Amino acid sequence: MDSLKISVGKILFRDEYIILKRFWVFPVMLWAGLVAASLGWNLSSVKQQSISTVKNQARAMFELIEMTRLWNSRHGGVYVPITETTPPNPYLNVPDREIITKEGKKYTLINPAYMTRQISEIATEHDGTLFHITSLKPIRPANTPDEWESMALKGFEGTNNKEIFELIKTNSGDVFRYMAALYVKKPCMRCHEIQGYKVGEIRGGISVTIKADPILKSYRSSLNNIMALHIAVFLIVAALMLYTMSHRRNQFLTLQKVNVRLGDDMIALQQMSDELREGEERFRLIAESVSDVIWTLDASMDSFTYVSQSIAALRGFTVDEAIHETFADALTPESYAYVRDTLTQKIACFRKSGNIDCFSERIEVEQRCKDGRIIPVEVVISAITNADGDVKEFVGISRDITQRKKEENKLKYSSTHDSMTGLYNRAFFDAELERISKGGQFPVSFIVADLDGLKRVNDSIGHEAGDQLIKGAAAVLDMAFRGSDVVARTGGDEFIIILRETDEGLSAKSIERVRAYQAEFNEKNEGLPVSISLGAATAHSAGDIEAAIKEADKRMYEDKVSRKQQRTG
Repeated sequence: MDSLKISVGKILFRDEYIILKRFWVFPVMLWAGLVAASLGWNLSSVKQQSISTVKNQARAMFELIEMTRLWNSRHGGVYVPITETTPPNPYLNVPDREIITKEGKKYTLINPAYMTRQISEIATEHDGTLFHITSLKPIRPANTPDEWESMALKGFEGTNNKEIFELIKTNSGDVFRYMAALYVKKPCMRCHEIQGYKVGEIRGGISVTIKADPILKSYRSSLNNIMALHIAVFLIVAALMLYTMSHRRNQFLTLQKVNVRLGDDMIALQQMSDELREGEERFRLIAESVSDVIWTLDASMDSFTYVSQSIAALRGFTVDEAIHETFADALTPESYAYVRDTLTQKIACFRKSGNIDCFSERIEVEQRCKDGRIIPVEVVISAITNADGDVKEFVGISRDITQRKKEENKLKYSSTHDSMTGLYNRAFFDAELERISKGGQFPVSFIVADLDGLKRVNDSIGHEAGDQLIKGAAAVLDMAFRGSDVVARTGGDEFIIILRETDEGLSAKSIERVRAYQAEFNEKNEGLPVSISLGAATAHSAGDIEAAIKEADKRMYEDKVSRKQQRTG
């Protein structure tokens, strides 16, 4: 029993981070770090995109004004009727500044600067956008630059940077300010030659002031949406992590209890513990190295709307190939029908109860890989609903469980087979008796076999030689019986064979067949000869089973005594 406690203690120490929940925080923290990094990158991208959009808008406004001014200057200005809002420009000293038509209507000449001021007034009335033409040597005092414009104009001189864009805080609110240089073009010389400018020189600039509040409001809304999405993804994946670790913890604890209950055979327990520990290590390595695939599916269950990049590791497809694949093509026909029926039932449950937990379920399906392989996949599917309570789309997480299936089959095999001989073990034999007693496959014959001289060999030569003798007896019995017969090792040197639908005559022939294979085995092998005592009996109903086994055991001992007397007599 002390050895059992030591073995269990080793298992607990080996897998304490699964059993003790305080260790579960580490993978969740790692996932939180990844989500935080993604959030930071996305927030930075949105900020840069918003700033770039406003800057491009301001640049486009400037270029449009500049083209309009160039059109005006190429035409030498345009005449418009003189009104209260459009009086003659007192700073425009050119001939024919005002003209009078034959009808007596008065017109004044609008030059590019005057036109820019009037466009600015219209823009300000429309959405608060302000254009201001300015220069370090203004003709019109109102065109004198403010402190920010003066700094920008001075910065244009002697550098290759001919535009500036900034977010400025003012008493009336935040504004985006943009300014680009105005170059002297040939049509401009008509008005500005007297200032000493030459074609190609910087004459000044046009500043564009845009209210920032609407843009910042939209920017903050985008940030909130991005943060909400990242929080949702973090919570979903973190919940799945905790669910998976909890499920594995429960599996491990259950398996541990099974190991304790099977503690009568210490050698078998040690071997099983080693196999289980190795299986856990392999399973853990696989689980840590394989990334789950996150995907979303439209409400019609036809088309994917998102597939994560880990699809390449799972099925060999690129993201573009996978997202253009229909849901039906992504699964085998049987799995598709099963998943579709399951989701249809979940939708009905949700519509009836309004509880989104109706969709939380773990199911196993089969998927076809790009290379044609079909793999088992564990899928957890949830749903996203809209404000009306309708399913908007499904969210799924897929995981390759190929290795886990192999481990489950291996564990199932080890629980029903003897580790030394590969024959069925006592647990399987007892279960088979239970099935026979309920199945009515009679007559059923039982052959009890006992290996002769095992204790003498263990004591005189050693247990290694005894183990070889047991394996030899198992080989003889395995050769002598059909694949449908149950050959079980029920003790150290004891075996019982179950022969379905076999009467006394056929069971006697089976014993003769064992004798023949025993002789053939001993002739071909140079080791210790195998000698097996045999006894058979037949049960014709479920009530005869126990008596038949006892009778077969009695006949086996009679056979052992008889052959011993023949050897010594």
